[in-house]
Amino acid sequence: MLIVTMRLSVTNGLLGITLIVFPMFLWTTLYQTLLLPIGINAVGASPLCNGPAADCAFSSTFHHFKLEQTQNKLYSDDGVQPLDDKYEQEVAKKHENVSRVLSINETTADARVAMEQTNKSSTSTHLDDVFLSVKTTHKYHEARLRIVVDTWFRLAPHQTYFFTDKDDQELIKKTGGHMVNTHCSDGHGRQDLCCKMSAEFDSFLKSSKKWFCHFDDDNYVNVPQLVKFLSQKSWKKDYYFGKPSIPHPLEIKIAANTRPVKFNFATGGAGFCISRALANRMSPYVSDMRLVTLCGKIILPDDVTIGYIIENKCQVNLTRINEFHSHLEPLRNINPRTLRDQLTFSYGLSDPRPNIVPVPEPVLPNDPTRFMTIHCILYPESEVCKKT
Repeated sequence: MLIVTMRLSVTNGLLGITLIVFPMFLWTTLYQTLLLPIGINAVGASPLCNGPAADCAFSSTFHHFKLEQTQNKLYSDDGVQPLDDKYEQEVAKKHENVSRVLSINETTADARVAMEQTNKSSTSTHLDDVFLSVKTTHKYHEARLRIVVDTWFRLAPHQTYFFTDKDDQELIKKTGGHMVNTHCSDGHGRQDLCCKMSAEFDSFLKSSKKWFCHFDDDNYVNVPQLVKFLSQKSWKKDYYFGKPSIPHPLEIKIAANTRPVKFNFATGGAGFCISRALANRMSPYVSDMRLVTLCGKIILPDDVTIGYIIENKCQVNLTRINEFHSHLEPLRNINPRTLRDQLTFSYGLSDPRPNIVPVPEPVLPNDPTRFMTIHCILYPESEVCKKT
C-alpha cells in the first residue's frame, strides 16, 4: 500500500513530501552534530537563573547575567546576544594566526632556584610538566605585566605564556617570545574572554604538558609551591583545582523547558589547574573553537563555562583549594606567616581601601601591589631582589 500511495502521490504529493522531509532531515543533522555535543536543547533558548535573588539575577529578555556577592560583583554582560556564525568564523581565523611562541634558551638564576626547590619534593610532577597560562590585554602590559615579568615569571620562564591581543616588541623580547597574540578583541566582555581562554586551552592541548594552570595578569604565582602541590596528585586522574567566588553552586537553565543544572566553578581571578586526563575529556567541548561556541550558547563568561563543562559534562567536582586567592576576597585575612604556603595572590587598587596582601615590614618602595615584596620574602636570592 505504501508503494501505491507513493505512486498516487507523484503528481500531487511528492513535492510536498520532499519539502517536509528535507527540513526535518536538516534539523536532525544540525541537532546531532552541533547541538547535542555541547548539551544545548534548543536553538536560541535563553538560560534562566533559579538561584537566590540576592546572588543571581537573570533577565532572559536582555540576556543579562549578573552574579553578586556582599563585597563585589563577579561579572555582568548587558545586552549580549548569542554568537553568530560570522563571529565564530572570524575568531577561528584569528586563532589560526596565533603567533608561534619561542623557547628561552638560557635558564635564569631564578628558574634554577625554582627547579631545585620543586625537584627536591616532586615525584610525579616537575616544573616542566606544568603549562602556566596568563590571560592579559595590551591595556595592562605596563600596569600589570611588568611586575609579573619582573617577579614570578623569572621562576618559570620556559613554562609561562602570556595570551594577549596585540604585539608588544619590548615584552616579546623580555619574555623570550612567550607573548602569544591571540588577535582576540581587547575588551572584557564574554566573547573576548572566551576567545582568549579558547586560545589558552588549545595551546595546552597541543602540548605535552601534564597540568594546565590558568591565571590572570593580576596574580602572583608561588611557582615552587604550586608544583609541590600538583606533585601530590596524579595528572592521569581527573582533577579540577581552584577556588569559587560564590558560596554556593550556580544554578541555571540551558533552555526554558529543561531542568535547571547546578555547578561550581573556580574563578579565573584566583587561578585554577586542570589535569591532563580531565583536559582530554573536556576536548570535545573546548577544542577548536568549541569553547567560544558554548560560551555564546549558554551566555556565560569563560571561567564559568569551564566549570559548567567540567561538573556537568564531565561529571567531575571542583576541588576547593583555599591557597588560591583573588581580588574578590578580602586579602587582608591572609596570615603573613603563611605566605610561603599560598599558591597565588592578587590585589585590588581601585577601591578607597586597597585590597592587598599584608606583608611584614619593611615594604619595598614603589610596590603598591606588594608583589615585589612578597617575591623577595619568598625568594631573597632572586636576581631582582639582590638589586633592590
